[in-house]
Order: sequence, then C-alpha cells, then structure tokens
Amino acid sequence: MSIFKSLLTISLLSLSLVLIHAHDHSETMFCKHDTLEFNPDIIDIEEIHPSAEDRILASTGATTYPGLRIYAHYALDGTEEFTTYVENELIPPIVSLLEAALKLKYPLGTPLKTTTQKTLCGVPTPSVFSTTGVDADFAIILTSDNTTGTSWVASASNCLVSSGIKRPLIAKLLLNSAAIKPNTEEDNPLGHEYNMYVLMHEIFHGLGFSQNFFSNYVDDLGNLRTGHIKKVLLTGTSRTVLDLPPLTQRLRNFYGCPTLEGAFMEDDGGSGTSGSHWERRFFPFDLLSSGAIHGRKITEFTLAYLEGTGWYAPDYSYAEPFFFGKGLGCDFIYHTCNSTATSSPFEEYCTGTGRDCTEIGNGGGFCKTDVCTDSCRFVTPQKEYNCENPAGVYYTSFPSKQVFGRGLGSKCFSGNLTTGSKEISQTTYCLNFTCSGTGLQTVLNVNWGTTQLTCTQAGPLVVPGYKGQINCPDPIKYCDTTGKQYCPRGCSARGKCVNNKCVCNKGFKGVDCAWRDI
Repeated sequence: MSIFKSLLTISLLSLSLVLIHAHDHSETMFCKHDTLEFNPDIIDIEEIHPSAEDRILASTGATTYPGLRIYAHYALDGTEEFTTYVENELIPPIVSLLEAALKLKYPLGTPLKTTTQKTLCGVPTPSVFSTTGVDADFAIILTSDNTTGTSWVASASNCLVSSGIKRPLIAKLLLNSAAIKPNTEEDNPLGHEYNMYVLMHEIFHGLGFSQNFFSNYVDDLGNLRTGHIKKVLLTGTSRTVLDLPPLTQRLRNFYGCPTLEGAFMEDDGGSGTSGSHWERRFFPFDLLSSGAIHGRKITEFTLAYLEGTGWYAPDYSYAEPFFFGKGLGCDFIYHTCNSTATSSPFEEYCTGTGRDCTEIGNGGGFCKTDVCTDSCRFVTPQKEYNCENPAGVYYTSFPSKQVFGRGLGSKCFSGNLTTGSKEISQTTYCLNFTCSGTGLQTVLNVNWGTTQLTCTQAGPLVVPGYKGQINCPDPIKYCDTTGKQYCPRGCSARGKCVNNKCVCNKGFKGVDCAWRDI
C-alpha cells in the first residue's frame, strides 16, 4: 500500500456546498426536502491508498479492501423511549448492514480526530473527536428535534471531508422525534422498517449521494472523474444524467438498452431533492429515490452508485430484488407518459385513479401521479392495505380469507369478489401463494382461505361461491419477480440466509434479524 500522509490541520472547504436533505414522512408528499446550505470543513488526515497490485487483485474479485468502519455518536433529546429505540433498535442494524455490505478503497490510517474544530455541522464538537478520536472511517452525529405539525422525519448534512480523496468523513443526522415513533416487532414491524429505510436514505446522503459531491468522485486509479455529469434530452427536456461505469453498465443490462447514457437524476422538487436523487419515474422503490414510501429496497443500482464514487467497493449479495421496468428496452426510458391516457404501453404504469396492487406486490394502493414522476402514474402503496401490516385485517371485507403480518408470506392480488348480487369495483387482497414447476410449466397456487386457486396463465379466475373474480398474474413472470422469495437486507448481517429465510445469530430476531432478542 502507498500512504498519503499530511498534518492534521483544518481549513474551510470552498469548492463545494453540501445540501442538508430533509426527508418527508408523507407517502403523498414525495418531493418535500427542505434545504439549507452548509460548508463542510476539510481535514488533512492519513489515508491509505491502494497500490497498483491491490487494484489488480480487486478487479479480479480477490479484493483486499478493508470493511467500512462506522461510528455513531448519539446526542439526542427526547423521551427515554425515543432515545432507547434509536440507539438500540434503529441505528445498530443499519450500521451492521452497511459495514458488511461496503468495503473502503481509501481507509484512514489514524483515528478519525479533529483537534481545532469547535463545532461540527453547527453543533459543539463531541469530545471524543477532539481527544482520542474514533477508530472509524465514517462517523454519524445523531441529534434530534421535536417538530410537531410538520411531516419531515430526518435530515442529513456533511460536516467534514478528507483533503486527499475528498471523501465524506463525518455527517450529522437530525431526527424529528415527533415523527419517528418507537416500534416493537410485535406492534408495528412495518413502521420500524419504514424508519430504517428513511434513515438509511439519509446516511447515503452523508456517504456522498449529493450533486455537490459529484465532481469529487474518482476513477479506479484515484484520479478525479471527468465527463460523468451529462446533460441528456428526455422527452424534449434537458436532464442531468450521472454516468458512472459500474452503474451505467448495470442499468443497460437491466433494461436491455445498450445506448442508455446513465442514471437520470430527479429534476423536480426543491433544491435538496432535484439533482440529488434518482428520477422517481424510473426508480419509485429504490432507496435513493426521493420520498418516503413503504417497500423501498437497497438495489444493485444503490450499490453500483457507491462503487461509482471510487471510494467504496460494495458486496452485491446485499442487493434486494428490483424489477421495475426490467427488460423493457430503451422505449421504457424514453417513452412519454401521459397521466390522462386511457392505457399505457407498460404495465409498470397505471391509468385512472383506481385501486390495484403495487408493482412489488407488497400490498394495495391507488393509481397516482405527482410532481416528481413526470406525469407517469404508478400504484402508490397505502399502509392500510399493506400485506405485512397486521392491522390490515381491519380494512378488508374478507378477513378470514386473507393473511396480514410481517414475514407471513402473503402478497397482493387484485379482484372484485363479492357475495352480493351487484358487481363491485376492483379491490385488493393479501393472500398466501406457492409457485411450482419451471419454465412454461410454472403454476401459481393462490390460497383463498382454505380454497386453493390455480393460476396457469394471466387472466380472470372465478372463485366458487362468489360473484366477480381474482386476477391471475402471468405465473412465469410473477414467480420470477414479485413472488420471488429473498432475505431482506441480507439479514442485516446478523444471520444467514437459508432457503430464502433469515436464520438469525444468537441475540437477534425478526425476518431480517433487525431486532435484538432480549
């Protein structure tokens, strides 16, 4: 390894302004990100630079990069219940996951320490950073406020950046204790997962997912990237595209579009949203899209972006399945969506305002558009109809036929079944199912209570004793996408994935091993 050494001195970083990103709680107000300008400081600190031999080994898969070390410092105000929840149940599984999923190409050679900085991100510098320092490569300072009558949940801002590779070193997360409700595995596991994804989203901003860091990204040799920030026409409008080699190639393979220029960035919302998130028209359920929505995922594109910064080396086994637009070619990207159209060439986009299943099958919702989707409509999930919400049973006419609850394996199916004489509008159901067979012989078996329904092709299916129908999806596609089982978030790096189920290490529990077992 070659070593970059310099004195531990601090000066203002004048080259980039980093935005504070505030995450909105509402599922319908996707684009609300309040923003403030903040000048991060730059610190000269020892960074270990990989040698040419190390890079060659890494390129062949025999990586020698060390794991990312994260330190969380808590300076929270609020009730004991709130602080205990954040410190013991919310942040630790996120840190565990990120430390396992990310390796670092330029680790620090000394403790992360600042001796002359009186404040960090507008708060007094925690003494641990000015005395011994912390054995970490990235640190989070968690503070909180109690703001009622608003929908923001959390915000992130960058405090300190390394002078050598210009990588973020310290970020502050400000949490709204009025919006983050402590949950337990028993009473609201879905709410806990929602909180986790909101804070992971903000931590990714802290790791460098911001347009103000784009110019700091480096290539495989450690040189500043050039030409990766592009302007590309999309339906007649000039849009920002981020062209990072690992990201762009994965997007091309995913869509089947060999000419795709890169990832289109969001162009709507406030200054903290536009330019610093994926375009939600294409990535509604990706962690790095704007807005709070149930069912977000850490996708291969989430991780490919981090690899593209040149700072991180991700483990793609932690990517969660994503298939919104998969295999639909360049037309899916460049086709104009019309929110008033009576039909759409792609089933990912809906028309009208009716109720249906979300594209990822986690529950029911309504066909909607908003200012961040370029007039494209997709089924926006509603918590009341989420299959993993135990309280969902109270919002259905057939509670004994359906299954609601975290980890119980049900998915959303649409239909209009009724025991009455009049036809009803389409609604949604949460039902257990199994897939059997392979290829053209794939069969989808759906359980309506104790009655097993068999879907052999896409189309309506009559249920004995009911008026109306259940809508069968294409079994071949469904069993390979929406219905495919997997271990959420790689079991939070706290267990092993066995037959698509998490077997948690001692001391942890839950379908994703995110909870302490005490």
